[in-house]
Amino acid sequence: FDMSKVGEIIWYRNGIPEPFLNNKMQITNAEMKTFMGYPTEHSPRSYNTDHAIAGYIYSVAIFPKGWSGSFDWVSAKKTLTTTVESTSRWRPKGIWAQVNQTWLSYMQKLSYDDLVAYFKILKIDGFTGISLDRNYYMMTPYDNEVVELRTVDPEISIWSIRTATLSELGTMLKAISEAGLESHVRGQIYISQKYQDEHGPTFQGDIDPRNPGQFFDNYTALWLKLAPLFNKYHVELITPFTECDKIEKNFSDLIEEMYSKISEVYDGEIGFEEPTANILNESSYINPTPIYTVSAFARLVRNFTFWDWTDSHGRPMRIEYSCWTPPLETQKDQRVSVMERNFVEFWSPAVNYYRSTYPDDPQMFGEIGTYDADGVALGPSFYRTKHEFDEQEFADIWYAYLEGGRCGEKVAPPGALSLISSLVRSSRGKRGDQCGNSEKELLTAVSVPGRTGGAEGRSQRGGDC
Repeated sequence: FDMSKVGEIIWYRNGIPEPFLNNKMQITNAEMKTFMGYPTEHSPRSYNTDHAIAGYIYSVAIFPKGWSGSFDWVSAKKTLTTTVESTSRWRPKGIWAQVNQTWLSYMQKLSYDDLVAYFKILKIDGFTGISLDRNYYMMTPYDNEVVELRTVDPEISIWSIRTATLSELGTMLKAISEAGLESHVRGQIYISQKYQDEHGPTFQGDIDPRNPGQFFDNYTALWLKLAPLFNKYHVELITPFTECDKIEKNFSDLIEEMYSKISEVYDGEIGFEEPTANILNESSYINPTPIYTVSAFARLVRNFTFWDWTDSHGRPMRIEYSCWTPPLETQKDQRVSVMERNFVEFWSPAVNYYRSTYPDDPQMFGEIGTYDADGVALGPSFYRTKHEFDEQEFADIWYAYLEGGRCGEKVAPPGALSLISSLVRSSRGKRGDQCGNSEKELLTAVSVPGRTGGAEGRSQRGGDC
């Protein structure tokens, strides 16, 4: 450009004007990562520039002198646009979109063709499968019977959730298969609303049946009934237990017995989703203080011996971590580099223990997600009381998840194994990537309430990570 003829320069990030950059001939990387708290960006002001911007679109509109009011401004301006590209890629073995408990209420609003189209969008975004919840109920956490709830009952239902019929579940699995995606069905056992109204919040981690044998016979029968449907639509994985702390702690033998019966009639793999984030955090009954070492974690979980189980095809159990919103920051004005490091440090005790103790068991992050709320990186005790949008914090957290996983070895604390090496099954004898890791397999279940962005991990940095 002939700079003597330039009258005004307006910069945009993702189509939103950034007035603090007006009339600058060039902007720095730090300025690209500066967030001033403009309402249109749905993020509070940040006083640091430690943020993720991979995938963001930056554009500049350049106007000639004397353009204002004298002629058509659309034809007068020149626009340059660029997208911040990633210099690295990391793709786990599988990335599943977890549509969670309430899928019945909103998926029923779609026609079958729209359902298939929705799943195809998720496939285009990079997802390789869909994870569905199968909802069950118990009247109290001490009952010996798990029931299917066919109609919404205010005294029983949580969030107006009921149990899908075989036809409804079959329609979903058929649509997922037609879209070219894998499927995962996860069991969720809820305690009745009536019991919770009388005794306070109660969840599946509190389940402790009075007659364990009767409980397992009843619950096994419910999953055996589903096996033909699972085989028909080639369901990749089922997870009968989700975050059942006391079941995991007290009934290893009965878990193995149940899984063996299911494995005789079901062709896919079977997993157990452990409330790992609770065990590592302060919120679990099993753990009064946070765990910072592998040895401390091992002391708590060494009696969970069912992980040695193999199915009728000789396949090991899938170790699943329930990961929802681990604490990643100590200050409200989040820093992505700090969160990336903390993500690795938080998970290292669990993944390093399981990886060394059960090296053949595939491992999966389940319920890895977050809210787009300011302060969510501080952990549940803070964000549950605040409701201010922060879409940049949302983006920073996802960057920390994906890049922390991909380059975990570079930010792990001294003496800890690489998060990636711990989480995944390595392919022996193959050259490692630039992070010093071998080729890997990892399954990740990502919680998505609806339309989602790209699932592939994208980094702003290259070289040695």
